[in-house]
Amino acid sequence: MKFLQRLFIALGLAAAMTMGFAPSADAQTQTKAKAKTVKQKVVKQKAVSYDGLWTVLIMTYDGPCDRTYRYPVRIVRGYVQHTGGDAFFSISGRVSAGGGVSVTVSRDGNQAHGTGRLVGNSGGGSWTAGGGICSGQWSASRRS
Repeated sequence: MKFLQRLFIALGLAAAMTMGFAPSADAQTQTKAKAKTVKQKVVKQKAVSYDGLWTVLIMTYDGPCDRTYRYPVRIVRGYVQHTGGDAFFSISGRVSAGGGVSVTVSRDGNQAHGTGRLVGNSGGGSWTAGGGICSGQWSASRRS
């Protein structure tokens, strides 16, 4: 029975196409262009979906570095920035549209590199500093 239903549907579509009911090449091009525009808008929205103020907690598990740091960062158009205030370190990095994070924190000529992922209003990952002398994990939560 299902075979017959599929056969009739296929025959009906074939008949419609031969009778001129198939979409024209122009209509197909317009449909593809609209789909591409919608996709671009969605990608742009995702790229900025992590923008805002975040609190980051840095935890050291290996090495002589301080055990914990907590500080605010701001994400603007996918770029990680220092929020100002305490200027004892600099931070630069990027958050991808999918939430992937890559960041570098510098202080007194030393650098730490972190990677991870944000999902919704939180995230986390790992970091290393001083060529691997110190390492640990970080977590983040959105403040606004």
